Amino acid sequence: MAYTKIKPIKSERHLQSAVNYVTREDKTDGKTNIYTHMCNTENAVLHFRNVREKAIKKGNNVAHHICLSFSLEDEINPEKAIEIGQELMEEVYPNNQYILSVHNDREHLHCHILVNSVDMEKHKKINSNKYTLQEMRNISDNICEKYGLSVITTQYKNHRQKLKSAIDNAVKNSNSFEEFLINMKSKRYEVKNCKYLAFKGITDKTFIRRDSLGTAYKEKNLRDRIVNKIVVENKGKKIYDDKFAMRTKRSILKKSIDEAIKQSKSFDEFLSKMKDLDYDAKQGKYLAFKRKEGNRFIRVKSIGEDYTEEMIKFRIENAEEYKEILEIREKERINKLIVKENIYSSRYINSTNINTNIRVLNYFAENNIKDYSALIMKIEKTKQRETSNEKSLNEINIKISKIKDTINALSTYERYKYIAEEYKTSYDKDNYRIKHHKQLMAYETAQIILETAKKSEEQLSVRELNSQLDSLEAAKKSAEKVMIQIKENLKNLENIKYNVEIADKKLFDKEQEKQINNFHHKSNYSR
Repeated sequence: MAYTKIKPIKSERHLQSAVNYVTREDKTDGKTNIYTHMCNTENAVLHFRNVREKAIKKGNNVAHHICLSFSLEDEINPEKAIEIGQELMEEVYPNNQYILSVHNDREHLHCHILVNSVDMEKHKKINSNKYTLQEMRNISDNICEKYGLSVITTQYKNHRQKLKSAIDNAVKNSNSFEEFLINMKSKRYEVKNCKYLAFKGITDKTFIRRDSLGTAYKEKNLRDRIVNKIVVENKGKKIYDDKFAMRTKRSILKKSIDEAIKQSKSFDEFLSKMKDLDYDAKQGKYLAFKRKEGNRFIRVKSIGEDYTEEMIKFRIENAEEYKEILEIREKERINKLIVKENIYSSRYINSTNINTNIRVLNYFAENNIKDYSALIMKIEKTKQRETSNEKSLNEINIKISKIKDTINALSTYERYKYIAEEYKTSYDKDNYRIKHHKQLMAYETAQIILETAKKSEEQLSVRELNSQLDSLEAAKKSAEKVMIQIKENLKNLENIKYNVEIADKKLFDKEQEKQINNFHHKSNYSR
């Protein structure tokens, strides 16, 4: 098993000391058990600093020190330990520089990883907290399982598993719930039996509620298992059909009432069934139910018209009639949807409706459109504006894309420059290129992009490029707003055109337009 921990490194002096320690010859088998990613051990502090200086928010840490400790029980060698460390970093911090070393100077192997606090891709700092540490430990556990190594289970899980086992044994050896509680106390568990039944072992810090262990450990199910010897399947809390389903108390009560009504032939039998389903009933002015473990009664009239006391009695005594009512309701619902859809679809095509015609003519007057041909001209001009705006928007997007490519190329060029320089001075260039193939390819691609940018006399300053990018982004937002307005105007014009074409076009000649508009203005004035 691998135990994972992480500590911050606050200064470059501390980082240099850490590099010297993790790469010591006597601990790394003559420096053979060392692996570096995007840096080298001699100039690690400098390489880390170059990347960190590009970050806007650097934070207080210059690096982080991760330790992976392997168990003596696991058969593991330094090569496998390096592979595990590499896989962990590939999952957790794939774009960060790091130095990985395996120490074999003790009985158990352990990895030391010094990782830069800022990544090379987006220049963002590492946020290390208890949640990211737990995530790292989960990934480490998965990798260890893949390599056939043992995995550490958390103390929290152990306590719950131990409690489950103790409860199961106590249930088997008990004939009553009271005897079960006595057996749990004999197993040195402290019992708290108030609103919720809870247990606390000697090594536990807090009480563990029985309902948090699963459905088989609810008080009702525990009683069934003890007294009636019923086998109850344990399911996770609020999990149904392997999916999470968050249900309200009212929706659960609805379902319980429906089940009780199906199994009942009288109202008294219904109340008895509800009691079996773990509900307390209150019959006064209003019928109400409450879970035995719940806080408040819920009035049945508040959960729907089919759940009032009168309706429940009707449903029990007249099951067939209620089915017919449900069928009629479903047909009415479908008919309403059809009517609503027909109204929507005929919104702009009812040529006999004078109100629609008046609205069209008002639009003509407000937008200074004299006749049908003027409407067509306005539509054509709006389409031309749409095409022109779309063209300028595409040009802006192309410029933004080019600038982003140039910024990325500058970043990649600076990131892999030291590898390209080492490649030039390397004695075995073929092996070096194989080892750093991806980095060299990225560096060469970045070189081509930057050379093209120089030929087209573009700025190669990151600050200047970012300034241009901000201006283009602002221009893009403005163009997008204009495009939305143009499309909305075009949509309105097309709707008006459609109404005019459906109706008699003669209605929209100049004299008729004046008559209808005058009539419309007079009616408004009289009001």
